[in-house]
Amino acid sequence: MEQLNQFIMHHWQLCAAFLGILLIIYINEWFTQKRSAVALSPQMAVEKINHEDAVIIDIRDQEAFSTGHIINAVRASAKDFEQPRMSKYKDKPIILVCPRGQQTPALANKLKSQGFSKAMVLTGGIAAWQTAGLPLVKGNK
Repeated sequence: MEQLNQFIMHHWQLCAAFLGILLIIYINEWFTQKRSAVALSPQMAVEKINHEDAVIIDIRDQEAFSTGHIINAVRASAKDFEQPRMSKYKDKPIILVCPRGQQTPALANKLKSQGFSKAMVLTGGIAAWQTAGLPLVKGNK
């Protein structure tokens, strides 16, 4: 312990720089976490749907949507959120769904900056939903 104290005394600038870098990393991580969308497991998504009336927004193409989607899901593309008809979802909890959960985090962050304060993503996408054994409906509605 005495050697550590001596090192700190002789190299205080180096120690101060190290602590400064750690502080910058911590602040950056904190801001990143704050800005990023909440990621939900399929089970957590079911809880949000059942208890908070979360709206499922499926961003897959029409063909993939027709082959199977979550009950009462709304099919929309990223461009659809620029239209006034989507503003009705700004104050509602929305869960974005894509094929594997790789496209929705970026969209959710973009939507949060546009005022969709409760945008969340389904981790693993529709594939995780199916793996969890949860139901899908087929067709356009």
